[in-house]
Amino acid sequence: MLNKNKFEKVLARVINKNSNRCSVCKTPFSGPCHTFGGLDADSKVQNVGQCCRSNIVDLRHGGAYTTAPVGTDEGERQARELMASHPCARRMM
Repeated sequence: MLNKNKFEKVLARVINKNSNRCSVCKTPFSGPCHTFGGLDADSKVQNVGQCCRSNIVDLRHGGAYTTAPVGTDEGERQARELMASHPCARRMM
């Protein structure tokens, strides 16, 4: 079992390696979307889209993929809207 700090460190590496795609099926995110980080059945850290959400057996992180850079007004708007409507929004508060 990974503690929170180790999980976040590994998740950051997974996101960096698969920044614009699902880490399980490698399908590119089609546009701004919700992402889900957690452990799969093999206890591997994954960051997935809706396509592979069912592969996550221990959901630990809800995120957002934006098509505009987050440092821009459009990117910030996309991120805010996605996080506000995220299926895991209550868990992340």
